[in-house]
Amino acid sequence: MRLNRKFTIIFLISLAISIVSLILLSKISSTNNSQDLVIEESTMVRIYLVKPDDNGVVGKKIGCGDRLVYVSEEVIGEDLIKATIEKLLETKQVNNEGLYSAFENSNLIVEKIKYKDQVAFVYLTGSLELSGVCDNPRIENQLRSTVLQFSNISQVEVFVNGVNLEEILSQK
Repeated sequence: MRLNRKFTIIFLISLAISIVSLILLSKISSTNNSQDLVIEESTMVRIYLVKPDDNGVVGKKIGCGDRLVYVSEEVIGEDLIKATIEKLLETKQVNNEGLYSAFENSNLIVEKIKYKDQVAFVYLTGSLELSGVCDNPRIENQLRSTVLQFSNISQVEVFVNGVNLEEILSQK
């Protein structure tokens, strides 16, 4: 009889611990946002950079004797296009290949990206610094090519501090 009583006590204590654990776990999981549980995987993307004064055959010719070429970079993020643009904006030079970014003197961040149909509306904030007339096609082509690599996007509209990028570049 004593053994049955010990077993009953141990069973009731175990049951109480299990119930308390379940209650605590349900409270913890209900306070977590589902976004906190998202595991983000890395993805290889193309970042388009400038090869200045290159009359070679690699890359797209964009003016001023420059060519647009890409390097593969790894990005992590829920919005892959935003993460890719952020990687482009932070990439300054790839010295060993003679490539550089026309954004190297700029200080821009991605404020937001809106999507409608197959159009990406990219909103950047900060300062866009151009080093001369040749930077106009460099800036435009780097951004557009970087975004248009994604099959769900067929057109890109870029705004810097609320002003359309085409308008900004036409004034320089």
